Amino acid sequence: MTASEKKDIFTQIAAVLHVGNIEFFEDESDKTGGCTVKDAKAAEVAARLVGVDLDVFKQTLTSRTMSAAGKSGTVLRKPRRPRQDPLRPPL
Repeated sequence: MTASEKKDIFTQIAAVLHVGNIEFFEDESDKTGGCTVKDAKAAEVAARLVGVDLDVFKQTLTSRTMSAAGKSGTVLRKPRRPRQDPLRPPL
């Protein structure tokens, strides 16, 4: 394994650890019961480590994407509740 491959592995592990530090709270202004990231610092670090824009990263963690069956190109974003695991897809 090359030094570059090792660095990539450790970077991804660090990103996962930072994702574990992200806290969520219920967004009172969201009438659908969604949540927002409580402290953006851990999200900023994790997004940087995986090379993703912070806003896209936070949106991915706080919403889930649903596609309508039989509707080509139709995508719905549904807010996640604070207790839902952002890394586990819905059943």
